[in-house]
Amino acid sequence: RKGPGAAGGGGARQGGGGKPGGKGGATLPAPGQPSAEERSLAEGLQKVILPIGPYRNLTTLTAALFAFHPEAVVLNHAGQRIFGTEADPLRVPLDAHWAAFKLRAVQMLQSGARGAQGGSVLLSHAFDRDGLRERYADRFGETLLKPGAKALFWKESMRLLSRLERGNPSVDLFLQANPDALFLLPVRNPMDCALSNSRKSHGKIMLGGETGDFEQVLTRLMEIIAWARALERRHEGRVFSFTELELDEGFAGRLAAFCGLSAPDSWREDTASLLKVEQGGYEHPPEAVELFRRLIVEKLGDDPQMQERLARFLP
Repeated sequence: RKGPGAAGGGGARQGGGGKPGGKGGATLPAPGQPSAEERSLAEGLQKVILPIGPYRNLTTLTAALFAFHPEAVVLNHAGQRIFGTEADPLRVPLDAHWAAFKLRAVQMLQSGARGAQGGSVLLSHAFDRDGLRERYADRFGETLLKPGAKALFWKESMRLLSRLERGNPSVDLFLQANPDALFLLPVRNPMDCALSNSRKSHGKIMLGGETGDFEQVLTRLMEIIAWARALERRHEGRVFSFTELELDEGFAGRLAAFCGLSAPDSWREDTASLLKVEQGGYEHPPEAVELFRRLIVEKLGDDPQMQERLARFLP
């Protein structure tokens, strides 16, 4: 089962001439000296939205929602070109690198490649299907970087989670140092998410390099949800969680309000179309369902609200 815009892997592709769908070599050049226009665009980014969580967890769908918002831009992956550099937003001292990160993101948004190199989400495999590029062109033409962008969404959820969970840096200090940073926690049906990850190498990444089965991946996933929910309760207004079952007609308005963005009719129309996620893609044996039922209580015992939200996935 795949949400709108989700797709399998593929070879690298570099954006050409600033147009969606441009092709080129597999290796992207390092950004040069930023122009005055790039600096102005970076300074105009009032919010940076950072999804946290595992792979195969609605992040592609969420990225598409932001890509179609007239005030938002989406940086796809690119962690391998950002972490460990002067533009690393998680590098201490935290406030010293935040502006550099936003500027680097603006530069990277003007080209892109498949896979870990990342760049503009418009040049990723996620926009290969469902006519997303054509729909984007109808709304915004050929531009990869909307000149009036107020928000940046960085689709690098698992790498961000891994750093923050280890306290590298302290997530509380990170939020204190960067008041324009927001976190999102999408929650796909945890049983579906765990099964999808356990069938691919993503499950190994979730388990810190160890090979694991469905039970181990689901257990780890529930620990991630519990960690992120504790963060959401500590920092009200800075973290927003939503489950697959909460993608209703009012979701677009709630998401926009959390991010400080408008919710124009054209975006609501696009959102309604993008949110047509298929339900019930996987069938789970009784033992998997019982494991999930037990983990809801075991891992979220102090969070009755989230227990109730997750229990809606039980058959």
